[in-house]
Amino acid sequence: MQQTVYPDTPTSEGMKNALLRAQQLAKLRWTPVKPLPAIVSTGIPDVSPYHIFLPAYKPQVGANYAAVGFTNEKYVGTNVSIETFMTALANPNSVLYTRTQHGKSKLASAYYGTVCSEFASFVLGLPFHIDCPQFPNMKEFQHIDSGVLEDLQLCDLLNEAKTHTAVVTGIDRDSSGKVVRITVTESTPPRVQVTEFLPEEFIHWWFDRGYQVLRYKKLHTVPYTPNPWVPLVGDPELPAPVPNPVILPDFGDKANYRLPECVTFSVFDASYTEVAVTQNGKTVVSMPVSSEGTAVFQPDTPGCYEAFAIGDGQKSKIVEFCVTEAAVTTDRTQYTQGEAVHLTFTCALGDTLVGFMVKTADHAKYLGVLRSDDGILADTVTLPAGDYYIIAHYRNRYGVYSATPSPVFHITGE
Repeated sequence: MQQTVYPDTPTSEGMKNALLRAQQLAKLRWTPVKPLPAIVSTGIPDVSPYHIFLPAYKPQVGANYAAVGFTNEKYVGTNVSIETFMTALANPNSVLYTRTQHGKSKLASAYYGTVCSEFASFVLGLPFHIDCPQFPNMKEFQHIDSGVLEDLQLCDLLNEAKTHTAVVTGIDRDSSGKVVRITVTESTPPRVQVTEFLPEEFIHWWFDRGYQVLRYKKLHTVPYTPNPWVPLVGDPELPAPVPNPVILPDFGDKANYRLPECVTFSVFDASYTEVAVTQNGKTVVSMPVSSEGTAVFQPDTPGCYEAFAIGDGQKSKIVEFCVTEAAVTTDRTQYTQGEAVHLTFTCALGDTLVGFMVKTADHAKYLGVLRSDDGILADTVTLPAGDYYIIAHYRNRYGVYSATPSPVFHITGE
């Protein structure tokens, strides 16, 4: 006789919201229109993933995996909205197809993507991407050390500080409360995937491989915003969005660019011969469309812009983008251990600092997450001797973006 199982249900609106956020990236359906850079994991320790291209017009499920932290900080969810990702996919000239990250790190592939820790950060509504080594050091997380399956809860993190993190998104129990199945959702090459484990499988794959269980103390306040690109059960009726059929920027619609990056527009209808860029209702520039169907805008002022194509006496629908100019600088480049490092933050008017991270110059690890709920410096760390740099994170209407990293600074021993 088949066993009756009872799935755990969310105990708060925040827990329900976190599970919905996980579904947004796990159930995302998308189709590349050209071969898309990707990687596939071997699943074998110390054996590197191999680089591949996902074929054009083959539908995919689950946000793609791409380690972009060493290159451009363009994580789907945190830095790049699902709308921006989907509209970039629809443009055969977008950065997803023209700026492969293959070779820039062993886990790099497409220009946009998600990784395990960014997926967990997005699910839990953290203000910006937190890396695996940092989760155990954050005061917002409680360590659950018993190793007993019955102690697990929905949205617990399975974290191994050097390699990987995943989220528990389903727990089934029998009538006595004993766990009979656990569902784990994770971003792992080549896409976000959902896997069901029997108890013995779960213990061998996670606990026996050294994973900790971490519980987010602020889980019950996690927000959720329905996304028309990913209709989920319980979402209100939303119109099915269609990418602009006439004009798209190379980063996708509603994307953040960083000065001095150019914005390249692709125009797909030959009857449109001009591209106009406006800011606050005023025309900034009007450009002819080239014979290749493109127009390039070189911004020199930060801010939000709109653009549309013009032809045969008609205007296309608009596309939007923001140009950011943000940086973090230190007051010196040489310090003695124990000396205060004074930081200066600059960004575009209206943007908000959400926090910053101190990293070793060789990308070996994060030294600390320095932030508070309102984005103001709240904590300090004592840095050992070595070379460091800082990345600051800001938020604007299109998501979180990273500032130009600080110059490397050096700390000598006392």
